[in-house]
Amino acid sequence: MRFPVKLVLYPLLLLALLVVAGVYFLDVAVERGIETVGTRVARVEVALDGAGISLYSGQGALRGLRVANPAGYRAPYAVRVGQVQVALKPLSVLSDRVVVRSVVVQGPEIHYEKRGGKTNLDVIRANVESTVKRTDAGKRLQIDSLIIRDAKVYFYEKRDKPPRVLTLKEIHLQDLGKGPEGLTGAELTRKITDKVIEETAAAVAKVVGLGIAGHALFGVLGLPF
Repeated sequence: MRFPVKLVLYPLLLLALLVVAGVYFLDVAVERGIETVGTRVARVEVALDGAGISLYSGQGALRGLRVANPAGYRAPYAVRVGQVQVALKPLSVLSDRVVVRSVVVQGPEIHYEKRGGKTNLDVIRANVESTVKRTDAGKRLQIDSLIIRDAKVYFYEKRDKPPRVLTLKEIHLQDLGKGPEGLTGAELTRKITDKVIEETAAAVAKVVGLGIAGHALFGVLGLPF
């Protein structure tokens, strides 16, 4: 009696196809989630060239992340990042709470420009704040460690001149959403946005000569520089 090789190969082939499909749809889910939530929360287009996340280890990367500028500002985008390294708990993407062990954002470009009394980042932050107040549904998120290093700020001081380039100090946020409730996508976006704007405004304040006292005063009043 011949051994039924095909009966063994078919289940193995099906298993292989399911694994490949699982990896593909995990990548697609991450990419679409970032674009959909980001655009809805910031009210400007958030785009991602691609995401590659391992179904087994949860390790991966996001490629070509771009946050568009609000209408009326010079640069085509407010933030651009070539690559973001991510490590998440793989099966958590199927639960109500996605757990991300670490995120490392390397060398982002941040464009900072003032127009009509508001900076582009202030407009985005206001959009985020408005969305957070109205949003409570959806998956909850947790990020144990988020590092932003070697960030470059392009400061558009005068409309007829090229921007100055500043370098931010390393930003490290920990235990985001680690409590019992976690954070919504909107709440998480607000926390990250606030920290990036804080560090960007501090760097710009030094350039324009406001100094520590001036920066503190603007921060207390909640005013743009």
